[in-house]
Amino acid sequence: MYLVGRKGVKSDGECVGHARGQVGKVFAVYEYADAAGARHRMTAVDGSSVRTGDRHDVVYNPRKPNTAFLWPVSMKSVRNHVLGGAALTLMLCLTSYSISGGTL
Repeated sequence: MYLVGRKGVKSDGECVGHARGQVGKVFAVYEYADAAGARHRMTAVDGSSVRTGDRHDVVYNPRKPNTAFLWPVSMKSVRNHVLGGAALTLMLCLTSYSISGGTL
């Protein structure tokens, strides 16, 4: 994984709207410009309390400007990523168990 915090480039991001996830969760969509002035968009983990027009620091990978994160990274976003991954793994295991007729 690229160390965005250490080698990333900071840009000023602006919330340009919201996207809805599969379970109705709301994600903020931020737009930012790279050093060359090209515009990019990224979807933040949590956007329910963010209004369109709100600004936030974005850090992007200068080698792949489409790879970006809100800065600073909050414990809430880390927790959401971890819980989301665990929930997905559990769901896949239960689906596999169900399909196999309850045998492993």
